[in-house]
Amino acid sequence: MTNSERTWPAGWVHEILTLKITCEEPLYLGGRRPFQQYREAEPVLRGDRLLAFVAERLRPRCPGGGTPGSSEGCPDPARCEYHLLFAQQEAIAFHDAWPVGRRVLGQPMVLPLTAETCKMAPGFCSTWTRTEGGEPAHGIWDTLLDRYGVTPSSGTRAVYQEGCPRCHGPTKPINGYAYRKPFRPHPRSRLPADDRLAELGYDIPQREPYQAQYERVEPALARRGHTALSRITGTAEHGMIFSNELHIQQSRFLARVRLSAPDEKALTRKREILLEALEMPGKVGGGRSRGLGLIRVERAEQEMAVPRTPIAERVRAFNALLKERLALSDEGVYFTITLQSRGFPGLEAHLPFPSDQALQTTLFPELDGCKLVFYQHRLTQQRGWSTLWGLPKPTWVQVAPGSVYLFRTPAWSDALETKLRMMELLGVGGRRIEGFGQISVCDPFHQEVWPV
Repeated sequence: MTNSERTWPAGWVHEILTLKITCEEPLYLGGRRPFQQYREAEPVLRGDRLLAFVAERLRPRCPGGGTPGSSEGCPDPARCEYHLLFAQQEAIAFHDAWPVGRRVLGQPMVLPLTAETCKMAPGFCSTWTRTEGGEPAHGIWDTLLDRYGVTPSSGTRAVYQEGCPRCHGPTKPINGYAYRKPFRPHPRSRLPADDRLAELGYDIPQREPYQAQYERVEPALARRGHTALSRITGTAEHGMIFSNELHIQQSRFLARVRLSAPDEKALTRKREILLEALEMPGKVGGGRSRGLGLIRVERAEQEMAVPRTPIAERVRAFNALLKERLALSDEGVYFTITLQSRGFPGLEAHLPFPSDQALQTTLFPELDGCKLVFYQHRLTQQRGWSTLWGLPKPTWVQVAPGSVYLFRTPAWSDALETKLRMMELLGVGGRRIEGFGQISVCDPFHQEVWPV
């Protein structure tokens, strides 16, 4: 049985803990290497690094040495804190930690791959986003509905209008992370930068009074150069200068940890073990012997965990906009699954990406007529080093965060709503304990068809 086929026994309880991570030292998270002597930093603190951070602290307490996913070899697994937390691999999941500012202004989100912005004035509409010429940004919008409308499967004659809706100039895809925060009502229902854009002659829409407002998040990075020394001469080796990107000191991340247990008592015990293991600062990432990687983890205030709108309301709003914009008279129900982290490793026999039929039968085996009608995704590779075991991790082909999948089902049902709610809580695919497979159902950003 694969992780994606796991069914939870009746009565199990789940809890999401929100953690705030502060870098006490610069943090080295080695990522993509575009050329040999330079390595980019990963924008997020991956869930597998947080898993190793906790496991390194609890493993010495296990008399049997600690074997993930099994209680074999431990003389007393019922009392061993390591096995209480890790013996059941799906009973805990460390989500990726996303970069945040000094204040968490709203709900963090991943921009979908269908998001676009103006090339001439990129970024969200706001009073502080400016181009080099001082002009307000033209906004970011989502193109999922328009892209689906031009496919033969949609059954419409829609025409995809390319170009920025404000200046009709060229556009480009945009990815990364952002905050979604409630929009305060404005007397004229406009964003703060709309007045200035109207003066410059751009088209400005009338907005709803409580439309969401967004702010993009970009990690604060610095570069550190190194020079390799020759073992023969003891001087700098010619041609061996390289540099790495680091997250600067006092950078902050926001992570979520999902705990699952058969009852409230066991859940409380797991929570106590986890929070106790996180009390003391520790090191994560590379360069630990060179003054890098010290982090402090603490439980975030409750107001940082912004609750999501119920799934049924999101699906209803998404379908209303889709059928209005594309002039569809279809009686079916559409819903999207947007990856908020890396996803789908090992979903189907280690193939680079599962087929459309495999996605449908694996994610929704009990739904007749549920069909994948459109998707936009990007494949990446995942490598790594296991600090816990001192061994290299296998290379996996994975689907990048922000990938979008649009499904159609003949009718909405309570069973489908329950299924989607559990998928959003527990994730999909394999290696969910490391943060893979976190999703958002009918993400509200897909309704932002006009620049925001």
